[in-house]
Amino acid sequence: MQHPKIPKKQEKISPKKEEALNENSLSPRAKKLLNELSLELGLSKEIIASLAKELYRLCKQEGK
Repeated sequence: MQHPKIPKKQEKISPKKEEALNENSLSPRAKKLLNELSLELGLSKEIIASLAKELYRLCKQEGK
């Protein structure tokens, strides 16, 4: 399995427009985790959310 390269600068990646993050739909726990990951990794919340969705999708596929 190939792993995508992690960019060194945040501005080089931008999530697709249809994947805009709506924080109002998140639980307080999810918001807190999103904020912590964003600060720790130095990535935008949109990128973190996009990565989380992709990881969930891949894990779900492996479970089949």
